[in-house]
Amino acid sequence: MKTVPRAEIQAAAENAAERVRAMAAAYPARRAASEEEKAAAEELRSVLEGVADEVTETELPVAPAAHYGWVFFSVVCLLLAYVTYFFVSFLSMVFILLAVIPAVVQGLLRLTAFDKAYVSRTTECVRAVKKCTGEKRRRIVVAAHLDAPPVMPLKAALGGKAVALITALSVLGGLYLTAAVIARWAYLGSMGSALAAGDWLAAGLAGIVFVPLWISLMFTASGSKTAAGAADGLAGCAVAVSLLELLAKEDIASEDAELEVLLVGASECGQRGAAEYCKTLAAEDKNAEIIVLGALREREAFCTVKSELMGTTRASARIAEGLRVAAEKAGIDLAERAWRAGASDASAFARAGLDAVCLTASSPLPEYTSTPADGADKISADVLADCISLLLGYVGAAATEADEKDAE
Repeated sequence: MKTVPRAEIQAAAENAAERVRAMAAAYPARRAASEEEKAAAEELRSVLEGVADEVTETELPVAPAAHYGWVFFSVVCLLLAYVTYFFVSFLSMVFILLAVIPAVVQGLLRLTAFDKAYVSRTTECVRAVKKCTGEKRRRIVVAAHLDAPPVMPLKAALGGKAVALITALSVLGGLYLTAAVIARWAYLGSMGSALAAGDWLAAGLAGIVFVPLWISLMFTASGSKTAAGAADGLAGCAVAVSLLELLAKEDIASEDAELEVLLVGASECGQRGAAEYCKTLAAEDKNAEIIVLGALREREAFCTVKSELMGTTRASARIAEGLRVAAEKAGIDLAERAWRAGASDASAFARAGLDAVCLTASSPLPEYTSTPADGADKISADVLADCISLLLGYVGAAATEADEKDAE
């Protein structure tokens, strides 16, 4: 298979970086299922139509508000649980359960069980396929997301570490309230109906220190502003498109590997676009090798993600090993990490039984995501070049330094 010279890879990366800057300026409010997300999808589709054999664009139904809607519901229930602690233990416990269930289902695990309670909208899915020249034995999918996240007001103001601390203390407060409710209920018996007094009153009043923390959680959720999503979103799309442009320019096609670029919207609302794609369009990708491009900004933080969402989803070890080999040949340091709280579209693909792994150049829970700091001015063409080299190496079309010396 013909290979791509490193100089051409760098030039493609420069073009990708310029595309990120142009699209960030043209579509600054690419929220999930928004008109700007659709416009961005149409622009990239028009580019892909010139370099791919097949290009399709599909609308997928999603409920973006479900990703953050649980925060407000859970906080209100937690506040009601605190108030009713002083009167009826049974009712307080009911409110605690109502707070915890959506927090776990929608927040921690990012499941779509309650999505029908929210307004349904449509997001975009663009697929571009470059066919192989011979019998198809492999299908490689390079996926990225089109949408940008809303700015998280508290994170933008205080930073990610402060938000993590507030969240941890809020959970501690929830556990304290739960223990107090159970203890008082066990002491009173029946429905636990009695006005709190004595030590029980003191225990309840002590919990008031957690109330401001619970209220502040509302400001960790969706804000009115939209982040640029340059590194986390646009960079992946630009790299995927540049990959096909580069192969077309060099007139390279694999003999047995079909290559697909998949651009999905509604990722920044709990990977709902990818989850819906898996329900409706992923039948032909059942045996595909899916590489999901995460945030691409920190060259020293290149890694594959072996597990996401508290270890509930696992990446494909086979694809991760293929990327490791490609990185070794390209002279790129590629680590392997686990994400405890974070998630990418790879988690949605893994839940659907597909082989997927997230490839990212980002530290865990970076400070810039979901803030105005994720701007196009921070995009590095060198990072994008490394990513393109890894992808070309994975499909067998990257020239190594040794290859170029031999050619000389």
